[in-house]
Amino acid sequence: RTASIRVTSAEGAKLWRLDRRAYQNICAANVAAMTAQTESFLEGVDILKGKSKEQLITIASALEKLSFAPGKEIVTQGEVGDVFYLLYSGEVEAIQKKDMSDESERPTLLRKIVAGEYFGERALVGEAAVRTASCVAVGFVDCLAMHKDDFKGKTPHPFLSFLSLFACLN
Repeated sequence: RTASIRVTSAEGAKLWRLDRRAYQNICAANVAAMTAQTESFLEGVDILKGKSKEQLITIASALEKLSFAPGKEIVTQGEVGDVFYLLYSGEVEAIQKKDMSDESERPTLLRKIVAGEYFGERALVGEAAVRTASCVAVGFVDCLAMHKDDFKGKTPHPFLSFLSLFACLN
């Protein structure tokens, strides 16, 4: 044991116990449910149309769900990119400054990104892995994120090379 619990209330306390096997079963069921939910979402993403169920499951297992508060900058212009994002829910604005050194310059709105669309791919497909725009959460946002190594297919997961999906961007 790494900790002890002591009741300090005069009324006492009720303690519920969850054994290791039950906890592991709950965790496994939760992972399976999240993977199925992510796979279902991926079936509706345009760039993944035509992928097999096996491919979608593999892709889903490489994605991490991340949440962002309103106004949070998810991707920052000028920074090195190492994550690709699929917008799961909410809305994101892609904005860009022409002169990064000009503090007074207001960024230009390039586009609004909605659920099922993606961003952050350009920094992953070219030689210069620098973000060309910033992406900011308009409201509460959930994204499915894939790290650069998985994006480029450098992991042991088959089917994770998305480079062919974005060949037209080079």
